[in-house]
Amino acid sequence: MGKINGCLKCLFVFFNTIYAIIGCGLMYLLAKVQPYSSQLSEVGAPSMALVWVFAIGVFGISSLGIFAARSENLIALRIFAAFMGIGLIIMMICGIVVVVFKNKAREMYDNDSAEMAKAYMADEKSRGMLEELQETVHCCGVVSFEDWDKTIPDSCACYPASGQYECISRPKVGFVKLNWKIGFINIGIQ
Repeated sequence: MGKINGCLKCLFVFFNTIYAIIGCGLMYLLAKVQPYSSQLSEVGAPSMALVWVFAIGVFGISSLGIFAARSENLIALRIFAAFMGIGLIIMMICGIVVVVFKNKAREMYDNDSAEMAKAYMADEKSRGMLEELQETVHCCGVVSFEDWDKTIPDSCACYPASGQYECISRPKVGFVKLNWKIGFINIGIQ
């Protein structure tokens, strides 16, 4: 077998070392969280055993990559490449599943939002809080302006001429907008 380029070898070792550190960090966090595993499972968190397998897998595979690069052992390199191929296939499958179910999840969210809007509009206190929120985030209603029926409040007024604010029908939950000038993350508004 020929000699591996020293620069590529160093890059390979460097990135696998980073992943080994991440694996160790995950195991450390899991050890700290272990006493709370029953509470976490009650709220729908994944099984601690699965998270342990993932953390040990990250550490083990990255350690194998470091060993394979340092020793230039052909069998270790092939085993590492096989793990990387399996990981690529798993990520492709997960990506396809996310794309397929994205519209179904959005549909479920829209339906749940419409039901939630009816509950908010029934309570006067919730209507007042929603009106204050609308003024702050420049949106109208939970789903759209139709949530207000025939009594659309002044907080739904859009001022596109000002050029500063864009009026949207509702806050976009699940999206993150990064504000580089101020340096903080606005979650839920796009």
